[in-house]
Amino acid sequence: MKRLLVATLVMLAIAMAAQSQEKSDARARVSEVLAKGDTTTALKMLTELSTNLKTSSVAAAPAWNTSYEEIRACGLYPQETRLECVLDIKQQGGYGGPIGAFGSFEYVSFFVDWGNDGFQTTDYVGSGIVNLTDGSAKTNFAVYRDFNPPGGPRTSNGGASTTTTTSGPTYRVLAKLSWAVPSITPGQPVPWGNELVFTIRMMPIR
Repeated sequence: MKRLLVATLVMLAIAMAAQSQEKSDARARVSEVLAKGDTTTALKMLTELSTNLKTSSVAAAPAWNTSYEEIRACGLYPQETRLECVLDIKQQGGYGGPIGAFGSFEYVSFFVDWGNDGFQTTDYVGSGIVNLTDGSAKTNFAVYRDFNPPGGPRTSNGGASTTTTTSGPTYRVLAKLSWAVPSITPGQPVPWGNELVFTIRMMPIR
């Protein structure tokens, strides 16, 4: 019985290692295409990878791949109605080539649960974007997006002359990180990236 358990664990470890290597190889192939500036082919490759992930994750929680990049923390800067996240960059390669090359983009899509009914595609308020290249391991990048809230909880980014009031409602926000291609469907897995849910409060500007 003990031998069977050990053998099963060994087989599982081998399978996980093979899967990890396959993901690394896929990332390298997409990165190589991006380094040449061929965004059309890269988009096709990433779309295929995303489709395969969606098919395999039916009725299961998405398993996010954060081996290359990951959302570290997010928040709201209310005076500019600005949503912002900090990203951890973890690898030296796999981002579309060195400085001077095309590089690649990290996208963070933001969704605000205005109706307190779960995150919907219609809750999308925009995406932040940052360009990066190989050699960025162990660095952090900030990604932000200014947005216009609906009438009730509205603040403003109208400058020093603006005076606004609000009752200070709180909302849940979803930030979704995806590499190379933006993803504006909450919950749908992406080849590389992750999601983070956080709470914001709308504040008055005087």
